[in-house]
Amino acid sequence: MVLWGQSAGANAVLAYTYAHPTDTIVSGVIASSSGVSTTYPTNSSSFHDVAQTAGCANLTDTEELACMQKLDALELQKKTVAISPDNRGSFLPLADGVSLFANMTERWEKGFVAKVVSFFFFFVSSVPIPQISISIFFLIPVREEDEKGGLV
Repeated sequence: MVLWGQSAGANAVLAYTYAHPTDTIVSGVIASSSGVSTTYPTNSSSFHDVAQTAGCANLTDTEELACMQKLDALELQKKTVAISPDNRGSFLPLADGVSLFANMTERWEKGFVAKVVSFFFFFVSSVPIPQISISIFFLIPVREEDEKGGLV
């Protein structure tokens, strides 16, 4: 089975390879238009910050969630953009050390990533002619060690 994802789905595919370095049920992954997802290394106050601006202030966690669930989706979107005008970084996944990690480069360097064929491609949109898109492809083949520790 090959696991494929595009954009945020590609982030999930990549996260899978780090979360299951030795116990994988896939033989390959394809990640379209993505990189390693940015995570919060610890808890974040983003949800609470939006709740404060949305009229759900000074409540317990349970009451705050119930209040937020009653809000109109469009109003909630406006409040979210208000605390993060570029609409980036308001809600990122938390690095929990189980399914997402804050130290992805270190895990890669130590080999804590699934040893499956990995195919990544990205679309570069900063070309002068809008009708032309450039695709960049990467293929990372599976490399295994033989009995003597050499790569095959």
